Amino acid sequence: MVFKMDVFGNTFQNVDTAVSVPHGTDAELIFSNNDLINCKQAIVQRDPVGLVQSLGLPADTPVHEIITVIRTLQERKDAAEEEKLEAIKKSSLWPFIERSANVVTVIQGLITLGGLALGIPAAF
Repeated sequence: MVFKMDVFGNTFQNVDTAVSVPHGTDAELIFSNNDLINCKQAIVQRDPVGLVQSLGLPADTPVHEIITVIRTLQERKDAAEEEKLEAIKKSSLWPFIERSANVVTVIQGLITLGGLALGIPAAF
């Protein structure tokens, strides 16, 4: 379904961005007869959500810590859920998980990723 937005006859003054849409949005945006005064950008397509944000972890979470936990879980993909949870709690990622908005959702996301046959580049 196409998201439609008609921005007409507005004044945007002293703002960074007048209109912002998520990356990949199927949008039809009509932007006409607007006054932009001291604005940095009229229309911005935001960056796609990264791995950290998609898992619900705090923004300062190091990606390499996530990759390490996913690799650990891949090595234990046939283990019991309790063993996987214990591996996550013993990891250096745990303090970041504890600061997340929803610990259960983060853990479920990590276990799901750990159960997938992902090829993670050695650069991480």
